[in-house]
Amino acid sequence: MTDDARRFPQVFWGLVAVAAGLVAAGAVVAGAVADLRRARDVVAVTGSSRQPIRADYGVWRGEVSATATALPDAFRQLSSQVEAVRAFLREAGVPDSAVGVLALQTSAYQEQLPGGSWTGRILGHRASRVVEVRSADVDAIAALGSRAEALVARGIALQPYPPEYLYTKLAERRMDLLGEATRDAQRRAEVIAASAGRRVGAIREARMGVIQVTRRNSTEVADYGMYDTSTIEKDVTAVVRVSFAIE
Repeated sequence: MTDDARRFPQVFWGLVAVAAGLVAAGAVVAGAVADLRRARDVVAVTGSSRQPIRADYGVWRGEVSATATALPDAFRQLSSQVEAVRAFLREAGVPDSAVGVLALQTSAYQEQLPGGSWTGRILGHRASRVVEVRSADVDAIAALGSRAEALVARGIALQPYPPEYLYTKLAERRMDLLGEATRDAQRRAEVIAASAGRRVGAIREARMGVIQVTRRNSTEVADYGMYDTSTIEKDVTAVVRVSFAIE
């Protein structure tokens, strides 16, 4: 037997081993590519949920002020006017426990020359305090806002602020909103997948957007979220961005 004949089986089986190795490597690469493609087979959709809510807590504030040449006189006048406001609130059915009087604020009026410079001479003083009412009776708070003019008619130097209406159960409502928004996102994803003859799989990623509390039927939104305090009847909206696997 020649040397070439003796070497042939070794070469042949060596080539077979190499070929088998290439086939196996190709299968591994193909599997990796398939996995990679499956990993990228996702659809990202936005889901939202909007629910009507009613404010359950209200705040009314009004600034009472008095001016006089001497600061003690301004303070005495202010104290008298604050008591008049308290009496008005009692007449309106507001309990004393719901009324608060914030810290005293004072300022001085200086003499100013025609050219605009200040002389340093004090011409008078102003004293002020904010009277605040906090209550779960939002309708009573709304009524105070509309009746505040009666105090001005009585000679009280009052600057009323717009009432604020808050919703205190937003944290509890958030989970329900997010659940509804996620289900809405899934329905949208199913429509998209069905149009391509596919079906929706598991959630790959979910990101919650900001919560928007707006006036009823408002279209206002803000990137950083919105919290309307001007109305009793409101809408709360949650948005989620969800990525689903596509099978």
